[in-house]
Amino acid sequence: MIEPGTFPGETVVRPMGARRWRGVVGRHVLLWPLPRGGAGTRKRKREAWGPGRIVSSILLFAAIAAFLLALPFLMSRGKVGLPTGAPVTGDFATVGTAPPALSSVGAMALERSFAHDSLGASQLSAKWYLAEGCTEGGFETFVLVQNPGEEPAQIALDFMTPQGTVEGPRQVLAPGTRSTFRVNDHLSCWEVSTRVSSDVPVVAERAVYGGARSFAHDSLGASQLSAKWYLAEGCTEGGFETFVLVQNPGEEPAQIALDFMTPQGTVEGPRQVLAPGTRSTFRVNDHLSCWEVSTRVSSDVPVVAERAVYGRRDAVVCLDPGHAETPYFIDPETGLNTRDWANHPEMEIVYDICLRARELLEAQGVKVVMTKSSVDEPVDLKQRALIANQAGALLILHVHTDPGLPGFTTFYPGPPPYDWKANTDSGRTAHIDPQVQAASQSMAPVFHHAAYARLRELAYTQDGGLRVEDRGATGTGNYGPIFTYDIWSEVPTFTLENNQDFADAHRQELAEAIAAGILACL
Repeated sequence: MIEPGTFPGETVVRPMGARRWRGVVGRHVLLWPLPRGGAGTRKRKREAWGPGRIVSSILLFAAIAAFLLALPFLMSRGKVGLPTGAPVTGDFATVGTAPPALSSVGAMALERSFAHDSLGASQLSAKWYLAEGCTEGGFETFVLVQNPGEEPAQIALDFMTPQGTVEGPRQVLAPGTRSTFRVNDHLSCWEVSTRVSSDVPVVAERAVYGGARSFAHDSLGASQLSAKWYLAEGCTEGGFETFVLVQNPGEEPAQIALDFMTPQGTVEGPRQVLAPGTRSTFRVNDHLSCWEVSTRVSSDVPVVAERAVYGRRDAVVCLDPGHAETPYFIDPETGLNTRDWANHPEMEIVYDICLRARELLEAQGVKVVMTKSSVDEPVDLKQRALIANQAGALLILHVHTDPGLPGFTTFYPGPPPYDWKANTDSGRTAHIDPQVQAASQSMAPVFHHAAYARLRELAYTQDGGLRVEDRGATGTGNYGPIFTYDIWSEVPTFTLENNQDFADAHRQELAEAIAAGILACL
């Protein structure tokens, strides 16, 4: 019997009509009968020990004994590993073995910030199809191939994009080993599916990471094609986005039809011809708004379909309106001068633009931290970065204007040899954190393209494009290509510059563009 009022996921077992004793073993709760009256009563009537009470007592003692015998096993449970994951510490795949048990469930929960999961494969195959994948916009896609057999496997990967098929890597995979293929190393594409071919049966899986590895999803590949696919999960409300990915690895065009099933009934979705050797993405949000939506994919030739759902957590971003008068100070950590300087009327213009952008973003449920609470607040270059770091921001956008710039320009910190700043007084050189640099370089184009597209709808200005930071000396003794504040950043960081006259005349339009760019990054 499963009773209401128990913990989520717990199992409750008790004879009907009996009073309860609750013993918690993990998340499983055993409820057993006690003699009537129970512990804690001050006054009890003398009762005869009839057959019913004798049986109840025997059951109680048997339950306690079973629990004590099982306790060592329950305290040493492990989890069986599966062949998934990004190659942070090397390649690892498991067949029926378990890693050592964790000593603390609480520690496990505190140390892990995201997860993904996949059903294991019960059969091997010489062909695997992985419909989902992305190598742009800060996404990383990994294809994991496991050879549990006794013969070497000749592995071949081919990538399918909206433009056609791209030949991928070839490799011999030794018996009893696993190999990881980072798709980003072979092509840059928002939409990429993979076909894994082998001369002997293997297992293939796909893992996608995004947001500087702040989230992930994963799936076992499909070993067979089908003309029908059913995707039970989906949501297009409450900040959720649902994507259906369809891969056509065959040699004939596929007539694709999507139909969406909701609590109110079926809604006809898009129809499309999918060329051979290509992949297409369908964003379900573009077709209906619904908390509960399933999808049926139909095709006149066999294809592969997959579903990905993304949601937005409580996002925090940092807006940094440029400039303020602060004193000369050499930072002991880096040897750089943290001094900033007043620059009018730029300070007033960008502060107002950031206030407007904050209002737009907060209306979308995004928490915005500003580095200044007034135009003239004396916040130096290091403090600007620390404010974003301490807020746990997903990014910091520094907003500036320049009378000499022709248009809307996004600067990002570059890789070596453009990743440093030095100071003439201290004689020291500092470098940006490589992971922050890489995340900034990945996120900056997402921001820029979405922001400029929105700005172009509202007011015309030249697209200054994406540029590696290259401003050189600042007049504070600091010199070198990177912007000084980026050195201290622990979150993705980039700088928006606009022509000053245009920015002054189009404050609201720029605020809307900034909001659109940041929302695209989230």
